[in-house]
This record gives sequence, C-alpha cells and structure tokens, in this order.
Amino acid sequence: QGDIKKVIEVTPWVEQLTSDYFESLYEDTGMTGKFIESDLGEFLRTINILNGNALVSKIKPDKTEVNIGGAAVIKDYRMVGWLDEEETQGVNMFLGRLKGGNIIVEDPDNYGVVTFSIISERSKLSLKAREPIPKFNLQVSIEGDVKGITHGTLISLEDSLEIQELVSKAVKEQILKGTTKIKDVYKVDLLKLGDHLRKYEPKLWEEYEENWDDMLPDIGIDVNVHTTIRNIGVIR
Repeated sequence: QGDIKKVIEVTPWVEQLTSDYFESLYEDTGMTGKFIESDLGEFLRTINILNGNALVSKIKPDKTEVNIGGAAVIKDYRMVGWLDEEETQGVNMFLGRLKGGNIIVEDPDNYGVVTFSIISERSKLSLKAREPIPKFNLQVSIEGDVKGITHGTLISLEDSLEIQELVSKAVKEQILKGTTKIKDVYKVDLLKLGDHLRKYEPKLWEEYEENWDDMLPDIGIDVNVHTTIRNIGVIR
C-alpha cells in the first residue's frame, strides 16, 4: 500500500539485508490466514488462469519495519480495492488455504476473552440450488487448541462446548465478510465458484458463463462451520 519505493527503503532494525528481512517477514507470518501466501510465479499463474483476476498481499511500510496483512484485489489486470486482514482470512478459509492463526472470542463466563489457535482447517464447496440463480453450500471444519484465557481460571466441559460454538460463529462471520466483499462489492470470482461449476456442472456453467460476473452479487452462499477443540489448558 503506497509507494513501492518506500517499502524497499525501509531500514530494518534487526536484519542488515533487505532480502533477509523480507524472507523472515514471510516466515514469521506464515502460520496465519491474514495475508495471501504466494510467490511471484504462483501469482503469475493465478492471474493467467483466472483471466486477469487475483489476490496479492498488502505490504505497508513504516520507518523501521514492514507490515504485511490484508490483500489487494486485482480484476481485469487492475487493482480495484483492498481486503482487510479479517476479510482476507475469511477468503483463505473459504478456499481451504488456512494454515493457522488465532480466533479471539468472548469468554462464556464473561470474564474476558479466549484465544483459539487454529491447527487445521478444511472446506468443501457444493452446489445447493441450480436455478434460477445458483446457490452454494460451504462446509468448514476447524480444529485447534485453546491457548489463552484472560481470567486465568479453569474451563468446564460445558464452557469448552460453548467456546466451540463461539469460534464457529466467529469463523462464519469472517468467511461471509470476505466473500461478500469479493463477490458483491468487487464483483470478481476469486472464490472459484465458476470453476466449481465448470468442473462439476459443465452444462450449467455454459448457461451462466457469459453473465457470470453480473450474477455474482445474487449468488447465495450458505456457510456451516464445525469446530473441534483438540486440547485445552485445564478442564474442571
């Protein structure tokens, strides 16, 4: 975001070489879905396959560091806008690309917040309705650990079940936030909905292909999230 020259001119306070700094930056943020993990080769392949459409990480310079998070939306080979970090993570969840990260939810007993650390995430897209406008269903499975509790007390089994529901709700909200921005605001199919129809419903895709971008805001997506806590600090 901003002048690319300012990013290159940042003087990191630890690494002496700019290349080493950028490499460590991506390594440190690798276990999160809040940016788009892609090298130049993958970006070029994506923008070619998707006919000029892609997501690319947002990098914002400071005096002594570079912050990475969020994404630029590329449509028809032009940047048309931004996704914030939550929207980007939501899109990564939709596409099943999430490698890790944290979800912060309110403590069931109203003592503060709970930090849920994602270990694995899987998503499965299916077509729910064909006409008059396609409607999709997304099933998401999240597994992770409870890593932080602000009040520092024991968590009951009942609380752990409620935390799972709260995490599922938060994940669903992030996914819908990101997908809505992509398809309703920017009207670009970076969710690969058309690709799904092309693979599994080719005749239906032939019917909709010509007007697909204009149809995007009207296409429905139902999201269902199932969360499993693998480990928790202490259970009473």
